[in-house]
Amino acid sequence: MADDGFSIGTEYPEHADLAKLIFSGKLRIWADSAMPIIINKIKDEAPVDSGKLRDSLKASRTALAGNVVLKFTSNSPYVGFVVGGTKPHEIRPHGQVLHFMDSHGAEVYARFVDHPGTKPNNFVHRAIDKMNLSLRASFHAGMMEGFK
Repeated sequence: MADDGFSIGTEYPEHADLAKLIFSGKLRIWADSAMPIIINKIKDEAPVDSGKLRDSLKASRTALAGNVVLKFTSNSPYVGFVVGGTKPHEIRPHGQVLHFMDSHGAEVYARFVDHPGTKPNNFVHRAIDKMNLSLRASFHAGMMEGFK
């Protein structure tokens, strides 16, 4: 039976720990260089009204046992509604009536409003999708560096 692959962990077990160490180091280096590029692309794709959502976006890296996790978070209370959208719903006041400006700038008072809902805006996935090929290429280059 022909050997179709090469595995450091099974053919050369004495080198497995070294290979994991080299790989996890390269992985952390790649993640640290890619993370600011990714978060900037996510911020570019984020919808901007006041800028609070965009400004609340943060990135972090965790490395455990040869794995690296890049985490992109927001402390904005409405990020879930932006990403996931909302179903049509009623908006009722906390006090007597709602008071707001309509699209023409006129003041409006109402006991409730039928909100039509919002479409999902998954700006995080859109940013990652746009970077997919470049992320794969930079990952491959980072892992191969020093092996040429």
